[in-house]
Amino acid sequence: MKKAIVSAFLIAVLIVSSTPKAFGQNSSLPLDCIKISEMDYNSIFAIVQTVFSVSSEDEVQIINSDKISANVRQGLMESVATIDDMEETMGATFDSVVITPAISSASYTQAGDVKAEIYLTTEIVYHYDSINDSVDYMAYGESHSLELRKQRGEWQVVFDHLNGFAEIENEERSNDNGIDDNQERSANEMVYTLNGYSVNGALSYAMQYCGFPLSRRNMSMSTNGINAYGSGITHGWAYYNQTYGQYTSDCANYVSQCLSQGGGIPTNSNWQMGTANFISASNLIVYLTNTMNYGSKVSVTSNNVYPGNPVFWTIHSDLTWAFHVGICTGYNTAGSPVICAHTTDVYRVPMSALTTLVTNKYHALYGSTAPVYAGTVLLNSSNQHTTHTSAGSTWYYNDTYHFHVCAYCEYPLNVANHVPGLYNECDICHAIGIFK
Repeated sequence: MKKAIVSAFLIAVLIVSSTPKAFGQNSSLPLDCIKISEMDYNSIFAIVQTVFSVSSEDEVQIINSDKISANVRQGLMESVATIDDMEETMGATFDSVVITPAISSASYTQAGDVKAEIYLTTEIVYHYDSINDSVDYMAYGESHSLELRKQRGEWQVVFDHLNGFAEIENEERSNDNGIDDNQERSANEMVYTLNGYSVNGALSYAMQYCGFPLSRRNMSMSTNGINAYGSGITHGWAYYNQTYGQYTSDCANYVSQCLSQGGGIPTNSNWQMGTANFISASNLIVYLTNTMNYGSKVSVTSNNVYPGNPVFWTIHSDLTWAFHVGICTGYNTAGSPVICAHTTDVYRVPMSALTTLVTNKYHALYGSTAPVYAGTVLLNSSNQHTTHTSAGSTWYYNDTYHFHVCAYCEYPLNVANHVPGLYNECDICHAIGIFK
């Protein structure tokens, strides 16, 4: 599998001088880094750019040992191996992979070391050999906690912790919903129909607040499909809806926002901003399925992941507990469902690739080898999706709308009929004549 790997470091060097930064008083450093000297910051910035922009095993191997410890090198090897695993799982070809690091904060420790928080944005342009002219884009962002130490006058990354899922296996869940996972429903219990759930509203919200700026969501191919970020502006938090706050594990908080504020599912005292049912993956799945009976949870198959429905990951084959959740926001050119999520921030990553990413991350974080299972919640709305083919294209639809996304800006479209020349572009892109 050949890849055209773009050096994010070289791109970053070219644009750093023209990239706006937040300045501290009498300092050219980003505001959250003014506690260290400018000389140390510049040295650390250069190391971070060199070390954490690598995307192949060969690039990891040639990093000098004076820049990283053996444990950090091992972590980098695992990260680039995950990219290869995702490519193989998808059955696609990754045309370009760009990993762009940004320093979020940095400060000295009492021992004189530096602790730094960084955010890595991985962007991938890919295609399927079996589909003519297929080009897709996906991205994900992860935060890392680093420790750097001066060794013989040079800074070295001695510790790298991948920040991830906060809900570990033995964590006790708050029982906001008052229902045990395995409690049987009575035969006459009402199953609520979400007639008011706006799938396209949920999709629009999901893509707006998934952690990536709208300006990046096209494939202009000016830099093999990717325009590099500058320093200090890539953190996903800047592209969240900050009204809802940010949690160490923000995945359920994000999906709940998509369902409620985006999709219009009404909140209540048990499910609203800040409650356990709103911000915990396990609680959210139980709330949607057992408490409110909005739908049923089932194991993911090749044809049951639909736009607007939550997807979740667990180490329990009976799906009784979840450590991560996202939301399906459509399909790629191969018809594979794509997902948006927080922690890891994810933009339109195919379901199969995201399961690989989530599995590898879970195993790395907790030293586990347990299998990870994917599930989805089939919401009981009028939006029961299915597919059909017309004019050589596959359409995903419910009883009212066909679901598609704009071929340029990927905004979700409501199209009641097949309208030649219009079904691929949103009104704005069509009006100004922009086509992929």
